[in-house]
Amino acid sequence: METIENVRTSIAAYYASYFQEHGATMEGAAWGSDRERLHTRWRHIYEIFRLDPCGAVHQPTVLDVGCSYGGMYAYALENGLRLRYSGVDLVEAAVRAAAKAHPEAAFACGDFVTLYPKESFEYVVSCGSFAAKGEAPHRDMHAYWKHVTTSMFAACTRGIVFNVFTSRVNGFNPDFFYLSPVEALAFCMENMSHNVIIQHASGLFDYFVYVYK
Repeated sequence: METIENVRTSIAAYYASYFQEHGATMEGAAWGSDRERLHTRWRHIYEIFRLDPCGAVHQPTVLDVGCSYGGMYAYALENGLRLRYSGVDLVEAAVRAAAKAHPEAAFACGDFVTLYPKESFEYVVSCGSFAAKGEAPHRDMHAYWKHVTTSMFAACTRGIVFNVFTSRVNGFNPDFFYLSPVEALAFCMENMSHNVIIQHASGLFDYFVYVYK
């Protein structure tokens, strides 16, 4: 678990530096300034409800892992999605900003694995949690990705969704984590469920993985 904690510390420091400089903004969450691309990502994350093979849930319980300042929740409200929403993040200042902006939701700072018992939410979602690895080696980030995704699946009763940069690119940024979609599919099917959907046609450099119970 020392490897996991080291990666978590590295990631927290990476995102804390962005938030300190830019505050509760897209840039403060290290998303850059392209709002359209960000909204495309969030739209794919919220496809988890429509794609659920068991059908829709009225006002589902959702945990957003890596919620930052609550931007993805605000996007849901703006687009008419009614959620019983909770968010968790490693950056304390971002969590405070999210709670101030959305007092009707529940936000927490820390490791969600220790904060919430198993099967606490119908859906667990994460957008961008596996993008930047900070100073962590790739092999450690790889172990972290496995740990977090399996923990997300344990925390849900319906399904999870996450995104990750595809390895099918022409160049690599050393600060980022890349993963083969073939490996992601195999890992999810072997360790979580055979009910897996991969969206690799988003037009972005990342793809989206939906895993259902």
